[in-house]
Amino acid sequence: MTLEISEYLQITGYPEKKIQCKKCSHYICSADENYKIFSAMKEDSIKSANPQNYDSRQYVDEDIVFRQFYCPNCAVLFETEINVKGAAPIWDIKLV
Repeated sequence: MTLEISEYLQITGYPEKKIQCKKCSHYICSADENYKIFSAMKEDSIKSANPQNYDSRQYVDEDIVFRQFYCPNCAVLFETEINVKGAAPIWDIKLV
């Protein structure tokens, strides 16, 4: 049994459900864990989220970051988020 949870993530296996990359079949973590913690992450300034709309005169909070989460095996992009620097990744997919 396989359950698609995003474009490149799925839950597979029974009874031990695991989150898996759909592109390369790499197992990321258990389905009851935050996959972002086990993903490769790139963290950059908020300006990198949309550099064409960035106004250099506008104040940019250095404590806000743009994060990208990738498969640690094939590097396909799973998700992006804007968060406070140093904060834990947002748990956007939580299955009970």
